[in-house]
Amino acid sequence: MREPNEARGEVKVRIGGQDLILCAEMEGLARISAALKTETLNALLKRLIGSEPLAVITAIRELAIEGDTAAAVKAMRINGLTRASDAIASALAAHMEDDDPGNAGAGTASRSKGSRSGAGRKSPTAS
Repeated sequence: MREPNEARGEVKVRIGGQDLILCAEMEGLARISAALKTETLNALLKRLIGSEPLAVITAIRELAIEGDTAAAVKAMRINGLTRASDAIASALAAHMEDDDPGNAGAGTASRSKGSRSGAGRKSPTAS
């Protein structure tokens, strides 16, 4: 099995003797949320990180991008449940880190170039 792409939030975990790579993608999280009937991301995270068996098994099935999930779930024991929950938390955390500034500088850059958002505005020193 290949190494996980950590920049993408992929996490490698061994469950029930099976190596899996998990990746927390929005589509997978939406399917988990629908299956568990959770209405908010906070409620979903609480169930996933809390090692709730149904939540973790559903997440393994929906977030695994490599590996035999059926064999992993079938052979999983309680310590695998905890390990899976920790791996899910790591995959989720990778998407919640603040090291990607996103559009943080977009407003400043566009205004300094005279874009619509800054056009027509008077500077504080203009008379």
